[in-house]
Amino acid sequence: MSRSGLLVAFVACLAVLAGCSGAPVGDHTQTQLRTYALPMHAVNHDDANHTVRVSIHAHGDARSDENVTLAPGERQRVTTLTSTNADAGTTYRIEARLDDERVARNVTVTEAVAQRGTTATLVVTDSGGLRLDVAASS
Repeated sequence: MSRSGLLVAFVACLAVLAGCSGAPVGDHTQTQLRTYALPMHAVNHDDANHTVRVSIHAHGDARSDENVTLAPGERQRVTTLTSTNADAGTTYRIEARLDDERVARNVTVTEAVAQRGTTATLVVTDSGGLRLDVAASS
């Protein structure tokens, strides 16, 4: 038998011994990518117009940096914070400024947070103050 014939026979024997049937080895099932979302709104409880500067960062990168102008009693969507099941969760740094008021908070979006119906709400209070509420729906 030639050298190449011996090599072919040897590889065939290894395949039989390993139980190889030509199918790929290992688990090749694919996990479906899912996105988890946490909506963020701004609301004005004061009786005057206000413009709030909202900056959002994730992984050290700026994701959003904008002014949100709110009329008295107005509520508007600012953005949607997202993460996927490929991540262990995405942490966002939210900073908001209104005149001399400043609030900053880290918010992590995970599957559990999204399943609870959690939302982030930037609130201009009735006294013109500023706060950031993050809460699950009841």
